[in-house]
Amino acid sequence: METSDKVTLNDNEKRLFAKFGLMVLLAVAVFGYSKWSRSAMESRVYPKSDLAAALAYVDSLPQTSAPTLFSTNNRDIRFHGNSKLAWRALIEFQSRQAVDYPTGPPSFGSSIHVIIMPGFLQQPIIRQQQLAAEMASNGVANAIVRTGNSDGCMAGKDTSFGWTETGFVLVDPSFGKMSDAQVVDCIVGGLSFVNGLPVRAGTFSIKDIPAAAVSAVILDYVMRCAYDGETESEPAGRSRAGITTRPSLKCIHDRIRTALEGKSS
Repeated sequence: METSDKVTLNDNEKRLFAKFGLMVLLAVAVFGYSKWSRSAMESRVYPKSDLAAALAYVDSLPQTSAPTLFSTNNRDIRFHGNSKLAWRALIEFQSRQAVDYPTGPPSFGSSIHVIIMPGFLQQPIIRQQQLAAEMASNGVANAIVRTGNSDGCMAGKDTSFGWTETGFVLVDPSFGKMSDAQVVDCIVGGLSFVNGLPVRAGTFSIKDIPAAAVSAVILDYVMRCAYDGETESEPAGRSRAGITTRPSLKCIHDRIRTALEGKSS
């Protein structure tokens, strides 16, 4: 299994990586935690086509689809497998977000495991369990095996206590006969889901979620509602970072519609 291959990026990716790396270093060295800025978030202006697509997607979901969230924006993201593609996907994901997700070493934040393992899904269930347990906790390993998949792209998260405690994205490129671009798309989509993109029945499928640009719009408004306490959780408690879990779809819908109509949101 490849875990520390040399990364070769093009010039644009190098610039994004440098920007992302500087953001992480500043967040860890100066603050030690993420600082959410409403003014920065509200300064985002999205194309009307993306807002319209985001609104249509949210409208297509059952009202029971309110997403669970991490209690902090800090992330301990761990790569297993092809780190070049994993980094590329993380850079693409982060570059689209209105909220910064600082990453750091273990214990810095909530953990997300990004696993790229050709041949994983061809293994017997017992062997899948063993392989997953070598990379993540038994809880994550059990979740990976329970999730099942038919296209080589899977993601899940532990929400047993009403918050997202940990999450994973697993890609088996050989099972889905994926190109590198499809692997990156899978990871970006999986990270969107783990970080709060609402999905039907709480189950991730790369085929059912919107394009990355549209998912980023939705995540933006998910977090706006979460910070404003517009939640379906009872009681509606806040984390130390000021986040409320399970922001209501009505709030997300109303905020996106307001933005689409050109009003302040």
